[in-house]
Amino acid sequence: MLAAISALISPENKRLGDLAAGTIVVRDARLAEPAKRATQPEEPVYAPTAYLTGEERGLIKRFLERRDALTSDRREELAAQLAARVRDRVPDDLKRVDDEALLERL
Repeated sequence: MLAAISALISPENKRLGDLAAGTIVVRDARLAEPAKRATQPEEPVYAPTAYLTGEERGLIKRFLERRDALTSDRREELAAQLAARVRDRVPDDLKRVDDEALLERL
């Protein structure tokens, strides 16, 4: 009981035995729990441009990065869908190029 009271009264939280022996009280700091990592990295946010929204830029970038892994039919289909989405907003010289070339230039 006396040891507990001396620990509460002492500015260094020393018990009577600590005071008699001249020891140092060391506090073990508790580390904050690490933030949980996402299982999948978050998709970067793209800024809009004169012709594209940020979402469209992201879609086109992902298509261009993965197009070599697609079958030719699927590649043409996706390129056509993406190009149709933005073709009416691009300059006339870009409107004349094929779908995949348009996406590459954007």
